[in-house]
Amino acid sequence: MTTADKFKTVVSQTESAAAVVDPTEVKVGRRFQVVIPPAVRKKMRLKEGDKLLLSLDAKGTMRAEKLVSLPVSQLVANHPALETEILKALKSLANSEFLKDDEFDALLED
Repeated sequence: MTTADKFKTVVSQTESAAAVVDPTEVKVGRRFQVVIPPAVRKKMRLKEGDKLLLSLDAKGTMRAEKLVSLPVSQLVANHPALETEILKALKSLANSEFLKDDEFDALLED
């Protein structure tokens, strides 16, 4: 697998207004865990082990989006310039304080 294939992106699982699930009350557990109601799990096509991106807007509204991994080759099919820009960004990241050399090397391994 190439570096480009290891690149991940966030894909929003938004659907039309007709697909919205009615608000459901949930309880926060002692370790701040929340059980996602079955209707929401089904609509978002969640399964155990999936990752969510949580955000909070200025009004205090929490939003949850399912993180989906896509190979860059699929994401940028027929867009070689975009793939080049993504690879440049990954190399730039390797030179930052956020990614250690060995972590970057692991990205480059096939």
